[in-house]
Amino acid sequence: RETGLALERHWRGLVDVQLFSERVYPRCLPLARCNVLVPNPEWFLPKWLPLLPAFDEVLCKTRHAERLFRELGCRTRLVGFTSEDRLMPEVPRAPAFFHLAGRSRAKGTQVLLDTWRGHPEWPLLTVVQSPRTAGERVLAANIDHRIGY
Repeated sequence: RETGLALERHWRGLVDVQLFSERVYPRCLPLARCNVLVPNPEWFLPKWLPLLPAFDEVLCKTRHAERLFRELGCRTRLVGFTSEDRLMPEVPRAPAFFHLAGRSRAKGTQVLLDTWRGHPEWPLLTVVQSPRTAGERVLAANIDHRIGY
């Protein structure tokens, strides 16, 4: 794998910017002129701490993450979770919820589906789940249960 990455770098050169979303892949760090991390602090592994100096910037979704990574010596920027249209009245709104279960068994997906199914008055819930971990598709007027992606 490392040989392939080295050859790719030799043939194509460095990429301008490389974004690491949530996970750090040490073998990829030398492949970019600029490395940017978008972490979830609760999933950030201690073994990645020595790699933080390789990141030019850490984009933080919360003030808590911003403080944590700044205290670790990182150049941080708060980017948040919200979009610029959050208060524009001309943007149509419909109450709806989304849950990305993926392959995870740790997100409480079945409890969420069971609870939502018991409340037909609640708005639409879209759940996207891997066939590897999904049980039977939930059929309810207010649930769009998508198995597969």
